[in-house]
Amino acid sequence: MRVVFAHDHIFVEHAGRHATSGSFPDEVLARYTTALGPVVFVGRVRHEDAPPAGLSLLSDPDVRIVPAGPLPRARRVLDAEVARAEAVVVRLPSRIGALAWLSARRLGRPTLVEVVGCAWDAYRHHGVLGRIAAPAFFLLTRALVRRSTHVLYVTSRFLQRRYPTAGVAVACSDVVFPDPDAAVLERRLARIGAGRGRAPLVLCTVGAVHVTYKGHDTVLRAMRRLKDRGIATHYRIVGGGDPRRLAGLADDLGLGADVSFLGALPHQEVLSALQECDLYVQPSRVEGLPRALLEAMSVGCPALGARVGGIPELLVGRDLFAAGDAGELADRIAGLDADALRRMALANVAVAAGPYCPAKLAARRDAFLRRFRADAEAARGASR
Repeated sequence: MRVVFAHDHIFVEHAGRHATSGSFPDEVLARYTTALGPVVFVGRVRHEDAPPAGLSLLSDPDVRIVPAGPLPRARRVLDAEVARAEAVVVRLPSRIGALAWLSARRLGRPTLVEVVGCAWDAYRHHGVLGRIAAPAFFLLTRALVRRSTHVLYVTSRFLQRRYPTAGVAVACSDVVFPDPDAAVLERRLARIGAGRGRAPLVLCTVGAVHVTYKGHDTVLRAMRRLKDRGIATHYRIVGGGDPRRLAGLADDLGLGADVSFLGALPHQEVLSALQECDLYVQPSRVEGLPRALLEAMSVGCPALGARVGGIPELLVGRDLFAAGDAGELADRIAGLDADALRRMALANVAVAAGPYCPAKLAARRDAFLRRFRADAEAARGASR
């Protein structure tokens, strides 16, 4: 079965090869090619003269990347690709995904929708125009999901409540991480037991540095409060984008030497960075179910997260803080001792090895994709 996958994801093209961040490496795209068939991914493509650093090169011959282009061209591209396809997978919220859904409806192609975030939350943090557009995109996404026959949610409750569907649905995170390793947890507990002495507490966040709603600024402002209280911290930020805005804020707060921008890293290096920090912080103002937080939990990293989106589905109340509240975050960090860090490490691994166990997620996702394929083939046979 030939499938179109539509989303706003940006691929980097160099010398005829495409590279991607952690969202769509070969191992993620293989989920769809294995269960459904060859995939044509219609998304955004950025051309670069130099080989991309910190990204994963795509090599699967069953995946073809097609640039959507600006809006008028995107409609034509999607209509042409959907017309040649037998089924469509769209990831929402996204403009390309919404256009693909409408094209599939016009052309009578079965469609599976993946809901990975809240359109309202995402758009209202994109300046004045975003705040104006947020209600329309929220209502559009809600309407598309409600009318879809097959829906995959990355959360267990949050997105289901905001975007209910009349179709069949499954809750399944799209996170990618290895099975929790007992040796990794032992090293984490030994690190906690050894203490830091006079060394600063190493914080880490994974997220694009140019995206303001990722909330890095909240961590920086909390660090300033902690420094004023005599608590030393160092912040390692993993993620692509231009760091000048955050670097300028760090300098203004007197924290220039206390922040390291590691840039975009391959997935394995991200996991290594998570193992080398003392505390992972997910300070987002907007989230679905953050993959990076689950990855941190899978390697036994203690974690704090903002009380938004699906984050409260992963962390208990004492490990949450109000989004944007640097004072509450500083208090949470200041209150951590070895016992608290040990509790967090054990609890986080239990979550990653339990309901979010990679093998369980893979089996649930594959079964749902194969059900969609069977339903699509049955519908096509009935229409002949």
